[in-house]
Amino acid sequence: MTGSRGASLLFAMLFMAGCSTAVVPPADVILSGGKVFTADPARPWVEALAIRGENIVAAGSTAEMERLRGVSTRVIDLRGRVVVPGIKDAHL
Repeated sequence: MTGSRGASLLFAMLFMAGCSTAVVPPADVILSGGKVFTADPARPWVEALAIRGENIVAAGSTAEMERLRGVSTRVIDLRGRVVVPGIKDAHL
């Protein structure tokens, strides 16, 4: 492959390789350094979670949540405290 055809093919391959990496928007809030109850039998407790808008977008270790940290992400250090889901009472 020589000339402009080879360069075009190389450019296309590099472009496609770059497109395979999805850009994940940063979290709005990260709670880290605590004990977070997930209610997931496979992983009932984690140390951190990430929130975007009104949704929990990830749960895991503090190190795992760092990949979702952006310049405007609010990080709350739980200092070992426990976080549990809110409970809505249907009887009220």
